[in-house]
Amino acid sequence: MFEHWKRVEELDEVFIVRSARGTYAYAPLQHTSFAITLSCYESLQKGEAIAVRAVRERLDGKKPISIRDYSAVQSFEPHRVDLAITTRCNLACAYCHADSNSSIKEMDPNVAMAAVRFVIENAARKRVPYAQVGFNGGGEPTVNFGMITKVIEYSRRLASSLGTRVTFGMATNAAFSSTICDYVGENFSHIAVSLDGPPDIHDNQRPTVSGNGSCDIVFRNAKQLHLSEIRDFNIRATVSRSSVSRLEEIVRFFQAEFPRAGYSFMAINRLGRGADCAIEPPKSVEYIDAFVDILLVKKLCGLDKVFFMCGLLSTVRSTFCDAFSGPGFNVNVDGKLASCQRDNLPNEFYFGEIQTDGHISIDYESINRFRQPRITTERECIECFAKYNCGGECMDLVLHDQSRCDAIRHWTASQLDSLHLTYAQRLRS
Repeated sequence: MFEHWKRVEELDEVFIVRSARGTYAYAPLQHTSFAITLSCYESLQKGEAIAVRAVRERLDGKKPISIRDYSAVQSFEPHRVDLAITTRCNLACAYCHADSNSSIKEMDPNVAMAAVRFVIENAARKRVPYAQVGFNGGGEPTVNFGMITKVIEYSRRLASSLGTRVTFGMATNAAFSSTICDYVGENFSHIAVSLDGPPDIHDNQRPTVSGNGSCDIVFRNAKQLHLSEIRDFNIRATVSRSSVSRLEEIVRFFQAEFPRAGYSFMAINRLGRGADCAIEPPKSVEYIDAFVDILLVKKLCGLDKVFFMCGLLSTVRSTFCDAFSGPGFNVNVDGKLASCQRDNLPNEFYFGEIQTDGHISIDYESINRFRQPRITTERECIECFAKYNCGGECMDLVLHDQSRCDAIRHWTASQLDSLHLTYAQRLRS
């Protein structure tokens, strides 16, 4: 666990970090860190010139990377869209942040077609390799399977007429028929399947609407899709207080059954049904320590195969995700444009609407307000040594007062410890 950190004001984006295992100077924009003595740490805390000069000389010649420009925009030409086409779901996950089935809505077909027409025309005009259409958010997309097939048929026909291509992705619970499974394997290139681990864990957290276990059908379909032509296949698992102690078992299970997949983990959020469900989220420190053990100590799989909260020391992020700043956008079931795929978003995330006649209205003031990265505007972020690992944290969690700053700092400090422990072991050998 980190004990203390400080931004060295006399140096550009250099931090000193003291953990239980070591004391470091950390320059994330130069991809550099090195161990320092406790006396040097204390001198840097005071801003003493000799210590500052020593660190500056150590960094001399290491050019910092540039941070992406997030200046105001006057145009919006995305070539990726995610559609929340229904609020219905065939599962009744205890922690569902969307609170699916609480009210039943379907996206108007004219809204869906207008959204995909917008991104495909943009892709053709900008001559990017392809447009991307995804199905994500609300409920389970495949319970509105007719809408999926219509959108895909229309998208391909339009893309062909404009001389471009279109690919399809989906976040799914995979609790569907063999016919739908075959169709998904043949038509999608990006899939994320929600599977919380071995059967007893999954069935406890993700039962069907009738209260039965869903693991058998989900596992069967996930295995088939994993072996299909889908080029980007991911498993997404939600971690609870009861399952965090079995995280190593879950990772080994995924490795054995889905070796070429990427693995994404998310602790339960207290949002939607998860706000007061009986299944509790894990404690932050316990959650991070489990990943430290699996990824940094036992090194069960590559760091590039797992995402669970924030980035790696080797990755510099100025924003947590592509909300507002990326190439895509999201349309909820009511036709509102949002910068995030998550459900029950605060008003700050919405920036326009697609009406049932296909007209698209965009509020550029909202877009430009949200484009300002938290790491450059919020004091807590500006001073934080882990800011380039998390990019200012998930804005949805921030606005719901559920940010995970201490846990993110713990993970970043643990990576520094691991990096320098490995270096020391190499020197000794």
